[in-house]
Amino acid sequence: MIAGTHGLGGVACGSATTCEAVGQNITAQGAGVGVVVPITNGVPGTAQTAFGTVTLNDVSCPNAATCVALGGNITAQPGSGGVVVPITDGAPAVPARGRMAYYRLDDAHVRMLLDLGLTHTEHTAAVHTAAPGTTDTGQRP
Repeated sequence: MIAGTHGLGGVACGSATTCEAVGQNITAQGAGVGVVVPITNGVPGTAQTAFGTVTLNDVSCPNAATCVALGGNITAQPGSGGVVVPITDGAPAVPARGRMAYYRLDDAHVRMLLDLGLTHTEHTAAVHTAAPGTTDTGQRP
């Protein structure tokens, strides 16, 4: 058992020696909070609380210093729902609450999140079809 965690559900490695695990801890008041556990050379470090989250479900790391975790903040508060938490050098950032963000599908971090989702669908390639009246199939090199 890793201190400061109730359960871990996702792990990703940005290098052969550096990984991040994500999951949840339960506070003394019984509330869930997302956690990030840095792992170096197979040894888990100290669990870091991802404030503004209830749980973190999965993580993707394009390199040793940068990761992105996906989770939730399901509360009765406005702005609750899914969260995206950037992780830099093992430290989770606080997700923005109550703000709307718009992204293009060809943004690198959006592509990374889509690829992360595809890892859970039997590792198949994304199939994009052109919208009616367009010729852009969304295929990128």
